[in-house]
Amino acid sequence: MRSLQAQLEQRIFDLRTDDPKDPDIARLKEHTRRLFLAVSTRQNNRVGTLSRDSIIDRLNAFAAQCGLDWRFAPHQFRRTFAVYAAHSAFGDLRYLRDHFKHWSLDMTTLYAMSRLQDAELYDSVGLAALSIKTDLLEHWLEPDAILVGGAAEPIRAFRTKNEALAAKENRAEMAKTISPLVHLRATGVAWCTADTGGCNGGQGVEKTRCADCGNAVIDESRKAVWQGIYAQQIELRDLTDIGPGGTERVERDLKRCEAVLKGLGATEEDLAYVAT
Repeated sequence: MRSLQAQLEQRIFDLRTDDPKDPDIARLKEHTRRLFLAVSTRQNNRVGTLSRDSIIDRLNAFAAQCGLDWRFAPHQFRRTFAVYAAHSAFGDLRYLRDHFKHWSLDMTTLYAMSRLQDAELYDSVGLAALSIKTDLLEHWLEPDAILVGGAAEPIRAFRTKNEALAAKENRAEMAKTISPLVHLRATGVAWCTADTGGCNGGQGVEKTRCADCGNAVIDESRKAVWQGIYAQQIELRDLTDIGPGGTERVERDLKRCEAVLKGLGATEEDLAYVAT
């Protein structure tokens, strides 16, 4: 494994030496931290990640050697992996939720079920999730909290209604009251308030979609993420082989990033610094 990773690093170094803009550099960097590397004889001995078909073939060859008469596929180990991770002393249900793209932590907790029905675990997870949500809402209710996104304006309007807030002792009590009524999930680039399915915001290759979404709230905790996306789009804009469609998309994503970052207080000088 280490030898193949070393070959990758050396190849990337050689390409950067010859041409820093070689498109193969980005492709090879995607494989540098992956576990299942192999050399492809069909592609001039290139080092890359094992394909899905290769993994399935090797998995079933190993099963045959063990005398198992069953056709295996990687997805059949999904639940096994999740149960081991959930019950491990080093397991993290939040990691599992993000890894499996679950809509909420409630779905992830199903993997933590045991024959004894560990109610204490469920209570602990539920209290932790509620605590995170309450802290987040309390922050959003602060008068000087900077918020961006389609759902930010209703929150700003809500916190200016002094008569509603006067019914509670403080913002913390208000947050505790409304947190069970508010649906929140992290998309990686924003906080989503949508309580229905069908949203792909923040996932896959279109991570900037949350900028235009009416259900998104973006606070200062996501500023560094948007700065990173903005810097990546600047690099993409300098490429000459992405075609008209790619150029149009880069310009769209740049505008989304600029709108979010300016909403979070970034100046033109800040954007110029990120772009360098």
